[in-house]
Amino acid sequence: RRDLTAHLQVLGPRYLPVIVNVALVVWQEAINAGAIQDEVEADVLASIRTFLHPTQGGPDGTGWQVGQPVFTSDLFRAIMPSEDLGYISTLQVKPDIPAYHFPPLNPAGTAANWNPALERPFPLSPLGASVRLADYELVCAAPDSEHTITSTVAPQ
Repeated sequence: RRDLTAHLQVLGPRYLPVIVNVALVVWQEAINAGAIQDEVEADVLASIRTFLHPTQGGPDGTGWQVGQPVFTSDLFRAIMPSEDLGYISTLQVKPDIPAYHFPPLNPAGTAANWNPALERPFPLSPLGASVRLADYELVCAAPDSEHTITSTVAPQ
């Protein structure tokens, strides 16, 4: 129901891609037992994609709520390798430039022809412990090439 003169417009969420920076340390014993660093990194990337999936990810695996922030503590639990494989030494997240920005942001972080209707209510943050979302944004994973996953082997 609505007033005769009211105009109702329903839109889907605006997706905010999240970029992850993670550094892993793999135990030398795990390498000796047959673990391969590239496979460990691929498994972590798959876990990141799963965690940041809009409808099947999130801290409890039931999807993200619109406007729900991303915390590295939740991501840490989702991507943590087994204890006999290694550990995470660095974990940071940041928002990527959302597709709904028009025109796209310039390197200084501001739009050339700024339009407040198409701009986030707060600036994109650098790498840190969390990603803040506007009340109309929904989390999604940035393209795989945007994530940084590095691994080193712990000396014996």
